[in-house]
Amino acid sequence: MARLAFTIKQAAEATCVNEDDIVKAISSGELTSRVIRDKAVILKPDLEAWLLEWPCWQAQPNLRAVDSASASTSVSMKLSPSA
Repeated sequence: MARLAFTIKQAAEATCVNEDDIVKAISSGELTSRVIRDKAVILKPDLEAWLLEWPCWQAQPNLRAVDSASASTSVSMKLSPSA
């Protein structure tokens, strides 16, 4: 089963973004997190949306995959734990 939510550490590992940057984004309201049993949890759609706002992600043409059936461009990301 694919991961639906990430702790801060898991989000950092899955995205290669520094944990401090994730914490700052949560603190500033840029990234939404929820608290479950005293632990911050970031839902996958929230993490994906936050990543797509980064200029460096927007500028990467290899993040975009053309669907040959519909000839439309869509963003393709896979967020899953590395272990």
